[in-house]
Amino acid sequence: MTVFEHALALVDSVGHPGFESAYFAVFDDLLDLWSCTAFAFRRHAPPRCIVATGPNKQAALRVRNNAQRYVERGYKDDPNLRFVQALDRSEIEIRSLADAEFNDDVYRSRYFSRASTRDKIFILSAEKDWVIYANFYRGNFQREFDDADKKKLRQYARLCVAVLRLQVRFNRPAAEEAFLDETRVQKQLRYQQVYDLLIKYQISPREAEICAMIVVGHTTQDISAELGISKNTVITHRRRAYEKLGVSNQNELFGKCFDVLSGEN
Repeated sequence: MTVFEHALALVDSVGHPGFESAYFAVFDDLLDLWSCTAFAFRRHAPPRCIVATGPNKQAALRVRNNAQRYVERGYKDDPNLRFVQALDRSEIEIRSLADAEFNDDVYRSRYFSRASTRDKIFILSAEKDWVIYANFYRGNFQREFDDADKKKLRQYARLCVAVLRLQVRFNRPAAEEAFLDETRVQKQLRYQQVYDLLIKYQISPREAEICAMIVVGHTTQDISAELGISKNTVITHRRRAYEKLGVSNQNELFGKCFDVLSGEN
């Protein structure tokens, strides 16, 4: 099948029960797989499993059981997630198992040795609030992934990430949508309250804006992307604001805004 035909097969299956099967078929055709998984992360929240399947029912069941353990706790020990911190917005990273440093023998045993998995290649993508983590595995009876496999996957990486994002959106429960809408409103209200408090301390509007974003949970990278300024500029504004506010770190800034954060203002 061509890239175009693969794309049609994936897009047509989004939001339908056959998505996992179509997804596996496309990437098995491309990479000769034993199994595959895909997860979506939101900041400070456990991952959601989007895909967990294999070539047959027995393999698929084993993969799903492992994916469930990963969602419940295993993700906390995953050494590959350290690469997320280095990702720029909209960047897609493709890596292999050789790039990871496995110091946890229990993790390696549970997700590789006992799962009859020899090697994996994976995609990481960070955009807005979501991180997409797509894993492709080969079994003990197969060869390891090589640079040619990475090159093939790179051709499909944006398609892979796009359809996984669509699948997350189509399968989001109504209750989660309502919760997220409410959370956005609460966050915007809290931001405005903090901004109004800080501007009274004779700091500039930009400094107040950046400090308020810090208080409601944005990272330096988030602020840089949101405001369209460099991370160094964010850091400079933050340093000047801290000097004017008489604080030296984020915890002291939170203390300054304690009444607002606790809902007393």
